[in-house]
Amino acid sequence: MHSVRCIEVDFSESKVERVKRLRIVPQFFSEEAAPLKAANRYMRTKSRSLSPKSLRTEAEHLKEFLAWLSLNEIILDDIDEDSFDNYIEALCMYEKSNGDGLSWNTVNARTAGAYRFLIWASSSGYCSYLKPDDARLVANSAKGIYKSRRHLSRQIKEPVKFLLMDDALNFISALGVVSGRNSPQ
Repeated sequence: MHSVRCIEVDFSESKVERVKRLRIVPQFFSEEAAPLKAANRYMRTKSRSLSPKSLRTEAEHLKEFLAWLSLNEIILDDIDEDSFDNYIEALCMYEKSNGDGLSWNTVNARTAGAYRFLIWASSSGYCSYLKPDDARLVANSAKGIYKSRRHLSRQIKEPVKFLLMDDALNFISALGVVSGRNSPQ
């Protein structure tokens, strides 16, 4: 099994003043305890601008992405738009232990977290095959992927509950009578 460990490292005891100011920063390690250098550098960079809570959230999203990379045996330098698209699809198709899929907010947050990391990694020379503009298009299409994967058409179950046309028209007429046009209430 491929896994990624996230450990909060306290840099406040460092003898280097610049490093000491980092405070507590989540750092990532492979299952062999090798540091994931690009992800760790990214988190140290983010620690300068994010609150501790936001930094932990960023780390959670990044850990999911790094675990997916590890599971699929993809190295960071080999990431391209197709890889990122596959990650989004994996999030959309993921089923929790209770059988439910991830909510759109979760998929969107994880996609955005991975996207921010990849753009940083690309600009820092870690992802030579990733074209940031193309990745942006994939990130923007995440909602379409989510809708097509998570909300598939379902068979209609009996009995179907519906309103008779006459009842629906009477209801609409009643709403018109008490609408804001005639009454401020």
